[in-house]
Amino acid sequence: RQRQQQWATARNSPYSLSTLRKVDFFWINRDHRAFQWFITLLGQIESEQSGLHKNFIDMHMYVTSSPETTNAEPEALRKDIFSAYRENRRDLFTGLEKRTIIGRPDWKEVFTRLKNEEKEHGKIAVFFCGPKKMGAVLHRHC
Repeated sequence: RQRQQQWATARNSPYSLSTLRKVDFFWINRDHRAFQWFITLLGQIESEQSGLHKNFIDMHMYVTSSPETTNAEPEALRKDIFSAYRENRRDLFTGLEKRTIIGRPDWKEVFTRLKNEEKEHGKIAVFFCGPKKMGAVLHRHC
């Protein structure tokens, strides 16, 4: 079963690494443990950009289901996670400075923000890998 859609390829895309000005990297997982295999690289990126006025790569991580807890309401869990982040300046799921959001991205809000930034960063290109349903949602916003 194919789980990938490809709307642009390196051959037919007008974009290359030399023309990129900014990357908004969205990573959405159901389980917070799924971040672990890639977290070392993200930590290196975060460290290399530390102290810069503007990041070349802006990371946006989302976990769509809460970790299993006993008798914890999702809102209470969010508050506990945010409180721990404020205290340590590190995300409990990833250990990064960038905070993981519990829930799904508000794509309308995301694309509105990207459109507003278009003058500063240039044309927007979307490269996607993931489930077809999410691809269809993204495609509607493109």
